[in-house]
Amino acid sequence: MIQRQNMMYVIRTIKLMNLQRYCLFFIALCVFGMVQTSFAEGLRGHAYDIPKLDDCAVTGEATSWKDHAFKIELLADPNGKYKKPSDFDPKVRLAWCDKGLLVYVTVQDDQFEEAENKRRMFEGDAIELFIGTKRGEHDYYMLVLGPGVTPQFPELRHIFFDERGGGPVVAEILDPLKLEVKRSKLDKGYAIEVCLPWTNLQLQPKSDLSLAFQVYAMDKDPGEDVFCATWYPANDTHLNQTTSMHLLNLADHASSDSKSVIAGRFNELNIALDATLIGKTIKVIREGETIHEEAIKQIDGRGKFTVRLPIPLNGEKIGDLNVYIDGQWVGCTERGKPESMLKYAMDEGELDFYQYVFSGDQFPKVEFKHPDIVRSLVGEYQVKPHFYDKTFNEVTVADHPGKYAAVVEIQTQFGRTTRRFFSLYRTTDQDKVPMLKLPVWLMPKVSEIVLQDGLMLDLPEVEGEADQYSENDAVLRTYAHEQHKKPSDTELDDARVEDQAWWVHQKREIYGQFSDPVLPLPKRYDTQVGRTIEHGTPEQAGINPDAIKLLDEICDQWAKSNDGKGATICVVRHGIIFYYKSHGKTLDGKDMKPEVPGPMYSLTKLITGVMLGMYVDQGLIDLDAPIDRTIPTVRGMDVNVPMTHRMLMTHTSGLQGHYGDEFRDLEERIAEEYAYDKVPVDFKYCGLGFALTVKALELISDEPYPNLYRKLLFDPLEINHTVCKNSHNGGIGIAIDVVKVGQMLLNKGTYGHYRFMSEQTVNAIKPNPLTPIFGDETEKIWGIGFWGPGSQRAFEEGAYGHGSANSSYMRIDPKHDLVIAVSSLEKRQYFNGTLRNKFVEAILTHIVDESEVATK
Repeated sequence: MIQRQNMMYVIRTIKLMNLQRYCLFFIALCVFGMVQTSFAEGLRGHAYDIPKLDDCAVTGEATSWKDHAFKIELLADPNGKYKKPSDFDPKVRLAWCDKGLLVYVTVQDDQFEEAENKRRMFEGDAIELFIGTKRGEHDYYMLVLGPGVTPQFPELRHIFFDERGGGPVVAEILDPLKLEVKRSKLDKGYAIEVCLPWTNLQLQPKSDLSLAFQVYAMDKDPGEDVFCATWYPANDTHLNQTTSMHLLNLADHASSDSKSVIAGRFNELNIALDATLIGKTIKVIREGETIHEEAIKQIDGRGKFTVRLPIPLNGEKIGDLNVYIDGQWVGCTERGKPESMLKYAMDEGELDFYQYVFSGDQFPKVEFKHPDIVRSLVGEYQVKPHFYDKTFNEVTVADHPGKYAAVVEIQTQFGRTTRRFFSLYRTTDQDKVPMLKLPVWLMPKVSEIVLQDGLMLDLPEVEGEADQYSENDAVLRTYAHEQHKKPSDTELDDARVEDQAWWVHQKREIYGQFSDPVLPLPKRYDTQVGRTIEHGTPEQAGINPDAIKLLDEICDQWAKSNDGKGATICVVRHGIIFYYKSHGKTLDGKDMKPEVPGPMYSLTKLITGVMLGMYVDQGLIDLDAPIDRTIPTVRGMDVNVPMTHRMLMTHTSGLQGHYGDEFRDLEERIAEEYAYDKVPVDFKYCGLGFALTVKALELISDEPYPNLYRKLLFDPLEINHTVCKNSHNGGIGIAIDVVKVGQMLLNKGTYGHYRFMSEQTVNAIKPNPLTPIFGDETEKIWGIGFWGPGSQRAFEEGAYGHGSANSSYMRIDPKHDLVIAVSSLEKRQYFNGTLRNKFVEAILTHIVDESEVATK
């Protein structure tokens, strides 16, 4: 039976390089309810036996073993969709030997297109393998194989993504990953045989050893999106979801072949089957009663079966649906209450206004783009909009130009109501726009709608923004209207901050039960209470000046490895900036300068953790109290274990994805799933927990989050070139700004004339054992926005900080009175692993004062 918490998948078409839009499309498998099954035996405790081989020579053809293997005859995407066998037909064989796990993949394909970027081979024809020690453990690695069957790429390529021991921080100190692999060409396709040594995961092969495994097969036809077929009902393993992997048991004999895929929405069951099962009888049984039975039909070269059930009312569950083929059980899906589908109905239904810029006193209509999907998940519903003017008064007509807002209630037949918040703009009488009678999404081309005076229904795409650009237009025009400017003279970011400030005020009115706003500003003293940073010499910092040449050489090597992309490194010891240099080039080819800001990506989490510490210090947030104290939408919900802000900030809440700040109604969205989340979880690295925490801070202080960063941290620290555009990966800044935050923490909460928090609070937000979450026996350590000591080389001997996807990095080292900050223009990590470790070691080994000379 599939547990709900393990049923999330991510549409593969996300742009991983664009972390600002790392807002992944989450859909539960209790919506799609998909399991892949073995015809004769079923799931044998959710594990498959794979047989042992004596001869495991890797030839690319698996001539000695491909028939003596566990066979996976059908792969489909997480919706249960597949391609015709003549178009794309991947098959997998699994076995084991004393050397390692054996995988043989054959792919019949009519067209090929391979990705140029080796790190992104999954964007073209490719195979992905995931191998881990256990389901649910963050201890695995990913292997991507490019088949090498196109003229541009005639040779097999491969790359590892290492998540052993909890992720790259730990994995970098382990032995390098190895493999044996060969590819052979087929008449219309290719075959890849690979042996993955047991030493990669430090396993000793023996019968009954279990491991986690998943395989993807990507098909890229020219001019089309990548089609990803998986062996398991989810493709979110990239998010450290090892629960989305099958269990393999090492055995003497193989389980029966896997030939079917059970999928379907909440009340719908879709089953795809291998062609050899066409004509056999398939039966679905619920609570001992047969609810559907028929012969398997042939559609597009596969077997196909579909049944739809009525949506239950009055709190009932659909329950377990057991599937049999010719009397043999092949799988079971668990379907819960329709209430649990509300989040997915809202996400997939896409509630939207016809338009956001309008004329006259009548408000535009609002509807779901996909109402049938909503009804299929939660049954009948009602959409009820409530409109407000700029002064928070509810209105029924728009009697003057300017800002309006809508709180749209969605009432379901089972009594649950949720809401979405929208910003609208009514034009002046001179700037009229037509009222749309049909929604934009039903019109063939929005660009053909001509508006007067240059008014737009759509804005050009802005990187990192949601897909409702017309609402951006409403926000932009509202701000321009209030500032007496032209929209073309207005920054969209400024307009959004004002809009967000309005919604923070409005949400305090909507949710109520708030005391007067409190802004936990740092306490200012007449005299200096904390060390500030200043420029000086290596000698003043207690560093042998010979270190500078070595640091330059390491950074030059880094810049060359990164195609010259620039970065700035600032290193401070005893408050003395003894190394502050830029290397490489800017994105437009100029020499990198220290004042050029770079994206901080996940280093932003550290800044947010520090800001949260100020709320903790003044008693406004209790890290271990249930979040219903600060998130009104989840109050009164019946949950087994409530989430806490510590869980949200240490990646143990079960939430996942890097998004959330852009949703003014995030609290509503969280409430739709809160009662069904499994809490806590071992570790799911995400930004959503940070976004939800910052929503709580906004409500406490009655300020939008950009203002909070500025007022609480940046202004007192005299940080002038850094902004946080979201709470988890949207920071943009320069190295010397980031160093000031680190120096404040090194000073135990002070900097210059300010005390930001007490030493006790600094210690509380630093990496600590997660005993409040997992109990006294836990070995898990993490901080409130800080990496735990996962690697002796990354953060050892009391050092702490955070890294990022692009080498932006902070190291705070109390033992050596040292702060290192990196601001990088990279799009991927290069200054990690060996180079970063060499840089740190070059500093530590050149310390010459206070008997702190490190041992080489």
